[in-house]
Amino acid sequence: MRRVRALHPFSAEDHALLEAVSRGEFMLNGLGNRDLQPLLYKPGPLSLAEK
Repeated sequence: MRRVRALHPFSAEDHALLEAVSRGEFMLNGLGNRDLQPLLYKPGPLSLAEK
């Protein structure tokens, strides 16, 4: 079994994650990493090498 850390809902990072996961738009189709990335991280200019 792989251990993972517990969520701390009052920390800024975990609060943002819990808020993103609980959005209603994911109720029908579910969500994936690609759906969460724009909600949690600021998009920056990426070159082809960085992508």
